[in-house]
Parts: sequence; C-alpha cells; structure tokens
Amino acid sequence: MRNWITITLIALLLTIPAFGDTIYIWTDKNGVKRFSDQPPADVKEFETVQGEKSGAEDENREGLQQMFNQVEQENREAEERRAEKEAARKAEAERKAEAEKEARIKAERDRLQQQIDALNKRALSSTFTQGMRDNQVKELQKQIDALK
Repeated sequence: MRNWITITLIALLLTIPAFGDTIYIWTDKNGVKRFSDQPPADVKEFETVQGEKSGAEDENREGLQQMFNQVEQENREAEERRAEKEAARKAEAERKAEAEKEARIKAERDRLQQQIDALNKRALSSTFTQGMRDNQVKELQKQIDALK
C-alpha cells in the first residue's frame, strides 16, 4: 500500500509541468505588466507563451527567468513613469495653489487700497480730523504690508 502511494505521488509530480504549459501576459489599467497561468477575466488583449512539454526544463526555466526579468524591468519603468506623472501633477497643483494665493493677496491689497483712497477723499470735519484719517490710513497700510 505504501509503495502504491509513493508511485502515485511520483507520477503526479512528473505530470504537473505538462499541465501548466501556457502563460498569459497582459498589461493592466495602471500600466503594470502581469502574467499568470490563468487567462485574465477583465482584459480583452493578452499574449500567450506556450511552454514545451518535452523534458527540457532547464531551457524552460531560463526562458521563464528571462521573461520574468523583462516583466520586472517593464514594471519598474511603468512605476517610474507613474511617479514622474504624479510629481508633475503635484508640482502643477502647487503652482496653481501659489497663483490662487497671489490672486487673493492682490484682491485684498486692492480692497485695502480702495479704503485708503476713500479715506483720503473724505472731507475733514469736526467728527473726522486729519489725525483720525492718518491713523486709519496707517492701520490699513500695516495690513497691506502684512500681506507680503
């Protein structure tokens, strides 16, 4: 009985490479190259590589290793491209935020300057003296200077 189990196991182990002879290769939506012994479910275009069923396992391993190395290199390149795009997007977002900040500062500076101009045009009276005008203009000018 024990010999029978051993012989069956050895026979199964020898036939396993014959079942996994097709490799499916495709590029996913993130640009990463994938491979599997099962066809991809959500991808229409993929390549197949047929393995040899002869006993040349060393040649198959070498070919598979080359293919794995190539896929790994392509994945690294895709990751680098994605990182470059992300860095460019981030830099653009920072430039845009800086431009918006400058626009808000300019709008606030213009608003404060209009208040100064309105104070300078306002007529002096017993309830609005030159000293009051100067103090208000000075306070508005401090706010303008703080915007820089």
